[in-house]
Amino acid sequence: MTVGMETLLNVARSLGVLDCLVVANCLSIAINNTDDHMRNHSFVRERNGWKLAPLFDVNPNADLGAERVTGIGATTAPVTRSTH
Repeated sequence: MTVGMETLLNVARSLGVLDCLVVANCLSIAINNTDDHMRNHSFVRERNGWKLAPLFDVNPNADLGAERVTGIGATTAPVTRSTH
């Protein structure tokens, strides 16, 4: 079974950890983690409930022109900053 980003977001929202997932994804974009895919996200059960697992399999890429494994806004193209 393949799990997409929409499912991941819905699960994170239902577990109350959506804010943590958003922060993790923003960090992934900021460090140009080009190997970020759905199998690199998981949840950990603790006594008081579920939490987002610590980041793992993180591969920062110094080549800012490299394509990403997971798309942002329906594209895997490099993230660029507008000069406007």
